[in-house]
Amino acid sequence: MNEVVKTCPFDITCNFVPGAITVTDLDKDGIAETKVQYIIACRSDVSPAIMKLALYENGTKYTLTGNTWVPYSPEFKFDVTEANVNMEKQPKLKDETEEMLRGFGRYESEKDFASAPASFLPYARTEWIKYVKEKMGE
Repeated sequence: MNEVVKTCPFDITCNFVPGAITVTDLDKDGIAETKVQYIIACRSDVSPAIMKLALYENGTKYTLTGNTWVPYSPEFKFDVTEANVNMEKQPKLKDETEEMLRGFGRYESEKDFASAPASFLPYARTEWIKYVKEKMGE
């Protein structure tokens, strides 16, 4: 794995998400899967970071990429569920601010999991939601 933030005049973050590294055998084929989640960002405010989830099995990588969810205001309630976590399946909003907020805590697509064993995507979704809430100051 290799991630780079090439140019950043602000604070750079590139960290594994604590507790989000797993080794499983979800499809019970005797070959372990490893899963990591990490965040990368260049920011000077409370905007979300990019979060990536990568699930590897026998040299094949399946990924989810999206934004963390940042509790920037007490009124902003976490509303990410398995039904709405995939932005590709949600209608786009006309208001630019609402569209930006819609992306908080959600990933862009599940396309990488199209050829994955059936048990991989539900697990990845659950793990995404479990770790997508960013704790400010960490």
